[in-house]
Amino acid sequence: MAQNKQNDPLAEIRKEFSSPSWATRRDAVRKAADLLRTVPEPAVVEEVAHALHELSGDVKWDVRNAVAFAIQYLNHPLFDRIIGALIDDSNDYVRSTTEKTLRMRRSLSRSAKRQHEETGSVLDEINRLKSRYPADLAERAISIGQRHFHALAAETSHEVKGVLTSLKSTLERLEKSLEQSKVPRKAWEADLARALGRCDSIDKIVQDIKNYSEEVRPEFQKVNVFEAITEAIHIVKDGYGKGTKPPEVLEEISVDEHLLMDAPRHHLMQAFTNIIKNSYEAIQRKGTIRIQANSTEKGNIVIRFIDDGCGMTEETRRDAFLPFATSKDGHTGFGLSFAQKIIERECHGDIRVESESGAGTTITLTLPIEQVIGEFD
Repeated sequence: MAQNKQNDPLAEIRKEFSSPSWATRRDAVRKAADLLRTVPEPAVVEEVAHALHELSGDVKWDVRNAVAFAIQYLNHPLFDRIIGALIDDSNDYVRSTTEKTLRMRRSLSRSAKRQHEETGSVLDEINRLKSRYPADLAERAISIGQRHFHALAAETSHEVKGVLTSLKSTLERLEKSLEQSKVPRKAWEADLARALGRCDSIDKIVQDIKNYSEEVRPEFQKVNVFEAITEAIHIVKDGYGKGTKPPEVLEEISVDEHLLMDAPRHHLMQAFTNIIKNSYEAIQRKGTIRIQANSTEKGNIVIRFIDDGCGMTEETRRDAFLPFATSKDGHTGFGLSFAQKIIERECHGDIRVESESGAGTTITLTLPIEQVIGEFD
């Protein structure tokens, strides 16, 4: 039964699924992914599932790649058929995205599964409310819940930062008092430095959670890739606090100084910074980071970050983009997760990691040079 356009979440994208423009079809798939994340009515899921199944055989790899990403939110019997078609795709990027989707679906731990089940019961209740009350009332309830989640993250961040600022000020005053006292520096210096370091770690955890939870609409502008990478390197170096010696890193940058792309500059910088910081931490003492960028005939920019650090085990590499998945002490595991969110969700690109324990890591970004809507094949 056809829905009223006002209450039909697919009204705007239904025709776009069959558009002659591959860019429009790709964007329709991305909109469908956003829609699936809100857990729509079963009839909507059914229609989206069939549309994604059909587009999994699209002639344009960009569209198939978008489908491979979107189906991570699809709970429908067609999921297996779509994943089966894409896992053997002729395009490397599509296969890589499909593999990431499979890993995401399989990586839920027992505790995460319990949380998922608890969330599912809440969503079941929301769906029951949808069936009993007007659709717009349920949608408003979901919207309010999302706003409260983001507000809670922001408020928690503000409260904890206030406590940390006060604590750090107290510790710094204590340091000055001890310096003026007759107590030997060796008796307190290490403990005080450790306490200040713990404050910095907690501050970083809170900020990472806040950043990851935020949903913002990116503002695109022309970005000079060379300048963005260079600035990100400076940010990483400046991030090493007093008393913390950064590793000796040689940066070899092979990037055209005039290479431009459309991107939300601030967020792209955050992604670059997180990736480079990951390389610095992997190098530990002394090593090299090679950063290469080149444009392709398909209208993309491929950027590679190659380090000769400690590399990752197979398990660490598999879970590299999962929040809280880290093998490093004192780290939250949000660095590459946040980078993936920016590259894939905001910049409409692709991020891949290749690594071997003891043999370094290569992170490859594929990003569109221009953010085009309505481009025809």
